Amino acid sequence: MVPNPWMAEAAVNAGIALGAAAAGAFVTRWWNRARPLVVLSGFGDIVRSTTQIQSPEDLLKVTSESTSIPNPAPIVEPYQLLELREAATVGALRYKTAVEKLPQLRQQLTEAPDDATAIDTIMQVLSHSGIAEGISVALKRSKFSLPDTTPSVDGEKIPVTESDEDDGCYLIGWKSGTSTFSSRLLRQPFLKTRIGPFMNAVRYLNRPVLIQALDGVFPFLQHQLQVHAEIVNIVARMVDANSRWAARLLIANYGAAPMIIWPDAVLRVQGKGRGTFAVDTYLAVEGSGDALVDLAGVHVLAPGEKLTVWAITRDIQQNLKEGHLLRAHYVARDAEAVVHLKVTRRGTFGSKAASNSAVFYESLTAPSRSRAA
Repeated sequence: MVPNPWMAEAAVNAGIALGAAAAGAFVTRWWNRARPLVVLSGFGDIVRSTTQIQSPEDLLKVTSESTSIPNPAPIVEPYQLLELREAATVGALRYKTAVEKLPQLRQQLTEAPDDATAIDTIMQVLSHSGIAEGISVALKRSKFSLPDTTPSVDGEKIPVTESDEDDGCYLIGWKSGTSTFSSRLLRQPFLKTRIGPFMNAVRYLNRPVLIQALDGVFPFLQHQLQVHAEIVNIVARMVDANSRWAARLLIANYGAAPMIIWPDAVLRVQGKGRGTFAVDTYLAVEGSGDALVDLAGVHVLAPGEKLTVWAITRDIQQNLKEGHLLRAHYVARDAEAVVHLKVTRRGTFGSKAASNSAVFYESLTAPSRSRAA
């Protein structure tokens, strides 16, 4: 049978037409595909609100020595731990300035040429919360004691009266106003016998006794500085051990078709000369205020839409095999990190999307609360 050239040509033309149609459809889908853009803006630490943290013995011991920080409960919540760290940080700063300033004030009091200069120095001493509180607490705890002062024939140099304020305190009158000293003396009247000699030294401007008080309180202030600094260090280690790393991501779909964002992602950290660390994360959507909501199921991102999420490590630092190494990189700022997302797009255009690379360190303050949807 002789082939019909016309039929062969028609078959070829039909094949070309079908191929062109398929190619055209593919190109159309290609141009109209979902196009994810993932922008990594930085990293932060996050402690989930559902985490329960046990207070270690060393923390309970050191807080018992603090003048202002109560012992934490055996089991604490993250916000309590963060509040404790903030209070200890403020206390450490207060006592640091007290330790630095006290020797200067002692010298001023010793070398004061007249009563007016001495009174101004005592006002500076008692205006510093760390020094004033230190003297009061140290006297109450019998860390040192003072001799009483015999009333001067010249009368009071600084007006001092007792008051019911703050459950019992002393009011001290200055030219510029009034300040208070100590507290809760009505609840524990026996403490007035320990505070009284110091207040009489102030009242009659007994410089030797006042200098003795400054010398007596100085070791106590140094110890309180060490105590509060140790609390800060212990709590910082606890926060680190129970925290998760979180990367803030802006996901945008600048294509013409919707795409599906899955809740699982991977954080890859590339350390210099130490290999790559791959850490499983989950996505939480950034909501209004200081809160995150875990991504439940999948999220469909329509064309032109944007979504801000945090990729949070599934395990806390102490449960990660390489957690201590990641923390070392995080502190040293010597690693690069990228986040890989799982996305679904119509057609065979890939199921992954990666963010840009960024230095792995705390560059953002992560929301303090995170909850399930």
